[in-house]
Amino acid sequence: MKAKHITIGLVTMLLVAFFNMANVSASIKTYTIGVGEKIKLPKKIAVETVSSDAVSEVSADASFDASEDASSEASAEASTPKSTENKIVDASGKTVTGAKVGKVKLKLVDGTKVKIVVKKAPKTLTLKSSASYLFTNDTAKLLANVNKNSASRKITFSSSNKKVATISKNGVVKAKKKGTVKLTAKAYNGVKASVKLQIKSSSKLICLTFDDGPSSYTPKLLDALKKYNFHGTFFMVGVEAQGKKSTIQTMMKNGNELGMHSWHHDYLTKMSEAQIESDVAKTRALIKDYTGVSPVMFRPPYGATNDTVYKALKNKGCPVIMWNINVNDYETTSSEVVYNNIKKRVHPGAVLVLHDSHSWSVDGLIKAMPELKNQGYELVTVSEFARLKKIKLAPGKRFVGTSK
Repeated sequence: MKAKHITIGLVTMLLVAFFNMANVSASIKTYTIGVGEKIKLPKKIAVETVSSDAVSEVSADASFDASEDASSEASAEASTPKSTENKIVDASGKTVTGAKVGKVKLKLVDGTKVKIVVKKAPKTLTLKSSASYLFTNDTAKLLANVNKNSASRKITFSSSNKKVATISKNGVVKAKKKGTVKLTAKAYNGVKASVKLQIKSSSKLICLTFDDGPSSYTPKLLDALKKYNFHGTFFMVGVEAQGKKSTIQTMMKNGNELGMHSWHHDYLTKMSEAQIESDVAKTRALIKDYTGVSPVMFRPPYGATNDTVYKALKNKGCPVIMWNINVNDYETTSSEVVYNNIKKRVHPGAVLVLHDSHSWSVDGLIKAMPELKNQGYELVTVSEFARLKKIKLAPGKRFVGTSK
């Protein structure tokens, strides 16, 4: 019995020792830098080389994470490098400089160890923005990546016009005023990349919405929206969307919003809660199959609603998107009438309803687009409008736009 207790105790001690060793190993902080790049460690270096591993190439991809602790990114003051013969890093005080490709462990004065992985210096740098355009007071993140098998912890960012947009040391862009700005990222060894970003004004926004499509006229409308850098929300009828995968994918690719308008354009007020939910699920599944996106915005056919409709749409997570300006394009076949109705009725905060199933609706809107642009209007999706105006679009709740 005593021997059994001793054995259990010994096993327990060994397990504790094993996990402690594993935790120590896991707690070693790794710094990845490029050849010639400097970093500053949190403590002075006590032992320059605990272990090293010189390699010809490190295979992992290198990318810059702008959210890393700024203290570990800070560059040290310039100093004369030591001889790099057989050395992976040059280390002095808190400063470490990559000398050649490889890995090394250093011991700091407080007893902790750090691992330094040295990769090749960057040859190329790519730069992308999380948004293709911004509205005033909006933000976006720049994503900077160096070429494979190289590294750069220290990426600096700059803006060509700080009055239009500023950029933080972590690559966050803040839009200030309408215009176009050039944003640049620079690696420690001088390699650069730039992107241009358009800043739009958020003072005169219109929600542009389309019902009953897509149709054979929709591609023409999409081309015009792209030309003027406008965007809209398309409330699609399931039976009309069938077989139009390419059009719907272009719709999404161009920055427009995908919405639902039921499967058959029936009166939802004549359906049960379960029937409405099934209808939404079927329409949503088709659009998701074509695009990989599950739409949530829903416009009831004919604008017909009741308590059952609201409850069913709430259950399916769908805000109920109505309108406050009707162009009445279903009462005419004249593009000129549509054009004049848009000009007379439009105002900031409008949710404009048209039908991309009518050629005259598409043509009338296209004729109005340059005038709307010249008047400073920006035609946006429902989601964009709600985000910029800080409006919550709740499932099962109506949204009709604003008065300004």
